[in-house]
Amino acid sequence: MEYSDLWAPNPYGEVVADDIWALVDRIAELATQNGTSLALTPAALHGQLLQYILLRQKTLDGDIAMRWKRSPPRGWTIAMERIWRDWLAHTITLDVWRNRVLAPVFGTDIRGWEAGLDGWREDILYYLLYWFERSPQIVAAFDPTPLEEPTEEASKIDVYLLEHGTSRQKRNALRGR
Repeated sequence: MEYSDLWAPNPYGEVVADDIWALVDRIAELATQNGTSLALTPAALHGQLLQYILLRQKTLDGDIAMRWKRSPPRGWTIAMERIWRDWLAHTITLDVWRNRVLAPVFGTDIRGWEAGLDGWREDILYYLLYWFERSPQIVAAFDPTPLEEPTEEASKIDVYLLEHGTSRQKRNALRGR
């Protein structure tokens, strides 16, 4: 498939670019529904998805991922990135992706142009971390920071003995012996 083929109807009347526009609309809507937005314009996302379709025919998916990485915003920490990725994985599950993005665009159909692209629909879920605007507000709301540091006395407790010890060992473990 060549770039020009993405804009022309195939023998089944399917136009790749049209399907991808519908996909972009659903991805943007998914971002908005979850309190964020696209980190790039819809046109840029459309172009990246078309590029992905072309590259996927010739390249392993992992090689494509290396080409799309974006720098995080200024002030974004490693801890924030971890929480952001946890939030994404928890919020946009594969079931959510299939039901709210893929099904409205493709239904149960497999397009003729998808031949040789097995799994591409699910694989692009990974790229949301580059396509969604990172949100400090979401990170702050989702942050699983521990409530407080353990006290010195609590740190003396032998957790293994509490779970596996005899009743005497458990009592001694609670006393810090």
